[in-house]
Amino acid sequence: MHGTKSQTAMEFTLLIAALLFIFLPVFYFLGDYSLKSSSDIAGSEVNKIGQKLVDESREMYYMGLFSKEIVSLNIPESVIDMSTIIINNSGKLEYYLVISTSSASGRMNVTFSSEVPLVTYKPCYIDNQISSSCNPGVVDCYRCPFDNSNKFYGLKSFKLETVSWKNSYAVNITQAEGW
Repeated sequence: MHGTKSQTAMEFTLLIAALLFIFLPVFYFLGDYSLKSSSDIAGSEVNKIGQKLVDESREMYYMGLFSKEIVSLNIPESVIDMSTIIINNSGKLEYYLVISTSSASGRMNVTFSSEVPLVTYKPCYIDNQISSSCNPGVVDCYRCPFDNSNKFYGLKSFKLETVSWKNSYAVNITQAEGW
């Protein structure tokens, strides 16, 4: 009778071990797939946000000086920073919108090229680390950050406004009131 109890305990232990051997990898792969899927969704949202801001800025620019619009966007939690970049390549200016995100693999900058000048009211500063094409004195790169004093994710409103800038005009991207 004593042998039957130990055989039952041994069978039960083997059954538990077999189930763990089967289900632990399944749970691992499901968790990994879930993380990758949510990262892909956030990346897709960041692309939509950047393209929308660049497209709406172009529209404001071609509508002329003092045109303005409020754009409301749902910013994913992975977004940690947004800024405009001006690259001065021997007098030829190039403009970009940069959205910085955080993921399991680290910080990543998603860059959107703009055919119209993009600025912010925050002071710009030289940041020659933002692009491999930056070369101090030859190709200077300026970062103009958005106001990031608040949490950057959630429903946010941006004011796109065409303003006078350097003997021409540019689209200023700022926080809308109450942001």
